[in-house]
Amino acid sequence: MQDLATCDAYVGTAGFQTICEAFYLGKKIVVRPIAGQYEQRWNAAQLEMHGMGRWLREDLEEDLSTPCNRALQRKLAPWYRDGARICYDRILGCATEACSPSAAHPPDVIS
Repeated sequence: MQDLATCDAYVGTAGFQTICEAFYLGKKIVVRPIAGQYEQRWNAAQLEMHGMGRWLREDLEEDLSTPCNRALQRKLAPWYRDGARICYDRILGCATEACSPSAAHPPDVIS
């Protein structure tokens, strides 16, 4: 994450987590999906469709010169930053509720 935080752009594969981190940090993003990985092809297509970055096909210089959608980045950055905390709070709340003495059924024990 330190390297990503200090670079000017992310150029790499189209994995979801790295794209999200680069976008959160406001980096230019150019991706090339790993061959045979449908999820990465979809990520690259969505990245381009929403103006968040580019799918590298030919000219890296041209792709890097394309600005990203700053309005969308400002809108999504707080959601990305807070998303893990929100999920953690929900999971903890469900676990607490399921394990409370008043729960209708005791939780299954995994051994």
